[in-house]
Amino acid sequence: MSMDSFARIIGNGAGVSQDGRIVMPAQTTSEAAPGQASPSGILGELGALDRAALASDKKLGEAFDLTFDAHQKASENAAKLEGLGADEKVVDRIDEVKRNALMWDPSQKTYSATHADGAQNRI
Repeated sequence: MSMDSFARIIGNGAGVSQDGRIVMPAQTTSEAAPGQASPSGILGELGALDRAALASDKKLGEAFDLTFDAHQKASENAAKLEGLGADEKVVDRIDEVKRNALMWDPSQKTYSATHADGAQNRI
């Protein structure tokens, strides 16, 4: 393959110098990041791209850590509710406790001792 063919493959104005070397076209880029100078040349652009990729990787790592921690805490809290089946609700458990409890009845102004068997006693 000739150097001219290689320069055409690169495209975007690449050419061949008098001594047979590939000459890359001048590159213009926008600011890589706020407060940083624009990179010059392909190596500068690759360096800027690498820094941007590392920054993105760091942010993704932080997001993963937060998600993992939240999942772990949710799993711990779910374990604290052990005893509840998939179809059970906390409110159902509260109703069950009320069926075997000493409760204040504001309308009667008495305590009612209710048992699951249906028998009621008033105090």
